[in-house]
Amino acid sequence: MIDQIANHEGGDNVRAKLNSVIDAVNNMTGTYGSMYAYSLASGFAVTVTVVDTWYQIASGVSQGTVSGVTFQNARELKILTAGTYHIMWALSLEAGVNAQEVEGGIMIDGVINTSFSSHSDLANSGKSMTLSGSGIIALSVNKLVSLAVLNHTAGNNITIDHLTLSLVWMGA
Repeated sequence: MIDQIANHEGGDNVRAKLNSVIDAVNNMTGTYGSMYAYSLASGFAVTVTVVDTWYQIASGVSQGTVSGVTFQNARELKILTAGTYHIMWALSLEAGVNAQEVEGGIMIDGVINTSFSSHSDLANSGKSMTLSGSGIIALSVNKLVSLAVLNHTAGNNITIDHLTLSLVWMGA
């Protein structure tokens, strides 16, 4: 079929583009990773002591499916292949106090990347809310990707009921 396209006006250009796409697909490394937490019965608390400070979700996370990425420390994915990644995350969380303004986002090497953050008001204590985000980012080898939360209202703990973080390598 590619040869048939090449026989038409501009076909050589189309053939080159199609072959480039086919080569890219054939050379994909299958680099991806995921992690999750499912704690519906009791959740797990992130201790918040200082308002407007990001706190890494430091434990309680399980390994999902990984290939070319390492899950470690019950909280993070370690990049083994440098390149551009699509990252998707979601948190189901709650607070024990009414009217808490919270944010969630990803950390790279323990530093928040606010281009991936999401924000909500937890109006009622004990009522779960979902935050999520996604984006594309260049990551080098050995970068650590994790999730974090902050409370804009007060130093009140945030309870995580569920979380997921997935990343997929898009290319060098």
